[in-house]
Amino acid sequence: MEINQSNQHFGALFNKSTDLENIITDSMKKGKFKKIKEAKRNIGKQDPSVRLSVNLFYHNEHGINYPAIIFSRFEPKNGIKIPKSQKDYNLTGITEYIADKEMDILTYGRRMIAKLGHEAPKNKMYKQVVKYHDPNFQEPKYDIFG
Repeated sequence: MEINQSNQHFGALFNKSTDLENIITDSMKKGKFKKIKEAKRNIGKQDPSVRLSVNLFYHNEHGINYPAIIFSRFEPKNGIKIPKSQKDYNLTGITEYIADKEMDILTYGRRMIAKLGHEAPKNKMYKQVVKYHDPNFQEPKYDIFG
């Protein structure tokens, strides 16, 4: 029950996903949930209208699988002041990070979320994922998560 309650709480900033749920579950098992919760609070204070999606995958380079994470940024569509559902948001940015060494993918995901929220909005990663707006960004015409 506690895990489901935590996921609902995270839904205010992060879009619910299996990857996020797995990161939260793993963090709770390892006693590291506090770091993720602090990161969420720091990000949410700065940009309450932005929503993020988290997707984990392995990047294969020279036969070695490195964990990787994609943060997708969603912002309310023009003219919508209070979004009520995911349909009220536009995808406005995609940022990918790949680990420089082999490690557990859930540990990598937890560390990257914690890093994203650490000292937000001053850190570089926060500026890249949450704040940076590429005027030429176009939503992919294919399913980036498929």
